[in-house]
Amino acid sequence: MSLTKEKLQSNYEKHLKIVKTYITDRQDKVLSMIDSFQEEYALAPASSKTWYHSAFPGGYVDHVNRVVEYAVKQSRLYQEMGRTVDYTE
Repeated sequence: MSLTKEKLQSNYEKHLKIVKTYITDRQDKVLSMIDSFQEEYALAPASSKTWYHSAFPGGYVDHVNRVVEYAVKQSRLYQEMGRTVDYTE
């Protein structure tokens, strides 16, 4: 898979929003770490093994974004089904 420059940028911006939304106690440290590796972080594959999923430039951020997106959807579905939420996002 190959992501366009625009998709890489939008994924990175979405990732920063996720960090700012869901990480509270160590948010400043995480943002500082991401900022110090900005380009490398945005372009990192999720794996160095090419046969693994998301092993393409930008794959790490893409993968994390999708995991968070689906976890939030699952949590909402859990609540819609009347289940008690006893965890934090």
